[in-house]
Amino acid sequence: MDNEPLLDTHAPRYAVESDSEDEFETLSSSTAVNSESVQVVLPPNIKVVPKLLLASGMAGLQWSRGVTLSSPVGDILVGSSPVGTVYMVEESHAVVHINCTIPSSICFPLAIALVSAFQPEEVVVLDSYAAPTYISDAPLSPYEAPIRILCTSEKASLSMLGTSPFRPPNLVQLLPAAMMTVLEVGGTPGAAVLLPSLHVSMPLRSEPMPLDDLADSPWSQQVMTTANTYLTTSLGSTQFQWTLPTHGHTSTKARRSARPIRGDVVGEGSMYI
Repeated sequence: MDNEPLLDTHAPRYAVESDSEDEFETLSSSTAVNSESVQVVLPPNIKVVPKLLLASGMAGLQWSRGVTLSSPVGDILVGSSPVGTVYMVEESHAVVHINCTIPSSICFPLAIALVSAFQPEEVVVLDSYAAPTYISDAPLSPYEAPIRILCTSEKASLSMLGTSPFRPPNLVQLLPAAMMTVLEVGGTPGAAVLLPSLHVSMPLRSEPMPLDDLADSPWSQQVMTTANTYLTTSLGSTQFQWTLPTHGHTSTKARRSARPIRGDVVGEGSMYI
């Protein structure tokens, strides 16, 4: 007797078609920000700035806590909402601090607007990269990840202790990627100083959101000092002096070490008679 191999299998399933398949529901459309609404508001006397420092993300926020900048001279607007501040450190040096998250649809318009407004001869970007997802030949713990530098073809990378090149197949994202692309296409020397982050960025909203100013710093004083040294050396300025902030903002790791650990107190976490 012949055996049927498919006798004990489940009956085939067929898709049930419906006349309502072509009746798509209207998706809720978010209010996308128009790229033409990106503005760089500057005083009339500021037209060309040879050196530009763009500090964005949590790395830019932590860096801004430890430097003393002059009074702001301009604003970066997306629509009617301010997303950044412009400082003039010297006549030839400008600092743009982006204090909000920038949606992907605004990154390129913002990068183009900054380059068009300042017409810099050299740009340095300060941001971060996700250390847990970084691909390298030698596996490295995210806690030991170095500062990584990405330069345009017109910019010679500086060799500095504590830094390593940002190599393919890894990709930068969002505003640093947009700025580096604009600089590369325009032939402007530029470098991205990327601090190692232990967290992978969450999907951003369609509108800018303020960064958490009360968040703890994920970087040590040594990392921030090394990054600041690279910034000052690359831009040729001695005005960016970074010091450890003294008002709050202790790291979570430091707070955990200062908190009593379970079991340190006699009788806690164990049975006793």
